[in-house]
Formats: sequence, structure tokens, C-alpha cells
Amino acid sequence: MNRFKGNIIALSPLIFLSSFIDSKPKVLIIRDSISIGYTPFVKEYFEGKVTVTDGYLELSKLINSSLENSLDFTASQFQEVADSTQIQNLIQKSFDVLFSSYDTTRIAEFYTSDFILLENGEVWNVAVVKNYLSSAGAKSTSIRTNKFEFIKTEITGNSAWIAYHNYAVIKSEGKPDLELHWLESATAIKTAQGWRLKMLHSTRTKD
Repeated sequence: MNRFKGNIIALSPLIFLSSFIDSKPKVLIIRDSISIGYTPFVKEYFEGKVTVTDGYLELSKLINSSLENSLDFTASQFQEVADSTQIQNLIQKSFDVLFSSYDTTRIAEFYTSDFILLENGEVWNVAVVKNYLSSAGAKSTSIRTNKFEFIKTEITGNSAWIAYHNYAVIKSEGKPDLELHWLESATAIKTAQGWRLKMLHSTRTKD
């Protein structure tokens, strides 16, 4: 073992020392055609002082770990974008179906059973919303078009909140178009059937 005295790195460019968070530093041996011959001597020389390990395996573990983390991060990002899009579509479709078409048979597609709407100082539950839509739909001869500008969507697990501008243009025969604007926020939860609105707060703007 005298041949290993002195600077071990100088004797072979295929061996290098590095410090890790382990209690002992590591010697990583990079595989080549002769490493199988000197590896046992290196392990014996450093026994009790450092950890001698296969550099190729360590590098493989590092690369695999990095790839797994990258894939997990990408999958997480993709899911967040998908959820965000679904929630924004939920807002758009709920107004198109309920407040433009007055289709009360589809309320459950957009609202939870305990949904509440806060508007103009009033609290509406699902039953009140349904009664309003039935009454408005029976009398309406106008066409309402909805457009949204989404400000922010925040998702935490199966819960989310969203803030947005709600613009409506109401066209009635023989009358000028009525343009309306609300600043709104909503909370949503992810159910087995998909995202559903749990609460909506609406404030009519003065513009």
C-alpha cells in the first residue's frame, strides 16, 4: 500500500475527492478499463476516513433524480394551467348558460349545493338564483353576450379563488345596446364532477 502514500489524486486523474453533506467526504472512482484493478486498494487505503464509491453510479443517481424532479415540476405546472383554464371556462359557461340562456336545469353543472351569490347587499342561495333565472327567462326578449377579463387565479389543492372583470352587452330590438360592467371574485372547489363555484361576489362598477 506504499504506492498510495502522498496525494492520491495526483497518482490517478480518474480518482477525485469531494465533500458532501455526509459526515465523511467521498472518493468517487470513475469507471475505466483498469479501475476494477485499483478500486480495492483505494477502498483499503481510505478505510474509516472517507467513503469510496462508484462515481458512475453516483452520477447516474444525480441525473435520474434531476430528471424526476424536472418531470414532477413540469407535471405540476401543467396541472395548475389546466385547472386555471377549467375555472375560467367555468365562469364563462356559467354566465352563458344561466344568465344568457336562463337554463335552470344546468345549475348543478356550475354551482355547489351550498353556493351563495353576494350582490348589491343581498345574499342569494341556489334556490333564489333559480327563482330569479326562471322569472327573468320567462320575460326576456333580449340577447346577452358575456365577456371576461381575468385578473388573477389562485389554486391551492382542491380550492381556488379567481378575480375578474365581467362585461355584458344586452341587445333588445328597438333599443340601444345596454353595456354593463361588474368587478367580481369567486371561490371554487374541485369535486368528483370537476370544478364548481362555491361563492361569487359581484360589484357593479360606475363606468
